[in-house]
Amino acid sequence: MCGLDPAGVAHHSTHHADRGMARKAPDWAAVPMCHTCHSSFHARTWGPFKGWSKARANEWQDRMVEVYRSSDGDERNPLAPL
Repeated sequence: MCGLDPAGVAHHSTHHADRGMARKAPDWAAVPMCHTCHSSFHARTWGPFKGWSKARANEWQDRMVEVYRSSDGDERNPLAPL
């Protein structure tokens, strides 16, 4: 997200189909994030995700899962307009 290396936290998709009650999404549906960006994503009240709707956050995480699954994950501007 912010480019901090190493990312430090594996953000697992919060709405993935393989996710059930008390289960996280599979590791292939994870995106590397720093702790600050990860916290901001879940709060959406401060930081880079401030003001994002749940739908926008879901679109972003789906896009990032695809980026990291289909490439080396070296997308430098994941906040670019969808």
